Amino acid sequence: MARFSRWAPYVPVAKRRLQAAQEMKQLRAKGQSLAPVVIVGRAIAVTFWGKAWCQNLESYQDFANRLPRGRTYVRNGSVLDLKIDPGKISALVSGSSTYKVTVAIAPLPKPLWQSLCEDCQGGSIPWWNCCRVVLQRGHGATLPPAKRIVSTTIGDKIFM
Repeated sequence: MARFSRWAPYVPVAKRRLQAAQEMKQLRAKGQSLAPVVIVGRAIAVTFWGKAWCQNLESYQDFANRLPRGRTYVRNGSVLDLKIDPGKISALVSGSSTYKVTVAIAPLPKPLWQSLCEDCQGGSIPWWNCCRVVLQRGHGATLPPAKRIVSTTIGDKIFM
């Protein structure tokens, strides 16, 4: 009796790492430039801004079921390529197949950005409080995802 499921069968971590390494080797052989995510230790983000970005995303419940899986993929070495461009983050991920993930991010509204810049450039906020203001939940660079994330795509399977 065949068992049907919409989920791919579980693949052990060692096998995922081997699969990711093989896929990177094949893509590089085809001339593709890759920037894989390499985690040293347990911390995914090490810079102030990286940690703030992660904390902000983790604070919204609509990502509660997605973030643990993403963390697992990053820690397993399954993110083959990560590109961060103005307004767009894209990654090539090795899961049960290799696929592309794209997140489009809207820029801050111009009046808000100008206000933040003015306040932090010797305006009404002391320089040591600027980061707190910029990262204040629901304001500045950490507007809720519904106001900043324009679109996400998961798919575009790549066949080797």
